Amino acid sequence: MSKVRQLAQIVLLILIAVVVIVFTLENDQRVALIFFTWSTPQASVAVYIVLAFLVGCCLGPLIGSLARLRLRRAAKARVKS
Repeated sequence: MSKVRQLAQIVLLILIAVVVIVFTLENDQRVALIFFTWSTPQASVAVYIVLAFLVGCCLGPLIGSLARLRLRRAAKARVKS
């Protein structure tokens, strides 16, 4: 990977970290999430939003890779028949 690309990635990661920190500091209102009868402990709005973002970052690629795997299997089955 070229040094320019690595530098761009580092700058982007630092920028994202700064945005997350500022977002967290600006959204410090405490809330409890309620789903039917279950409720979460009170925490900052930013904590829940950042957690949702991180879960999405983990689940998104996983779901995408499962879809690609299914498409590859279907393509192999078509080639064999």
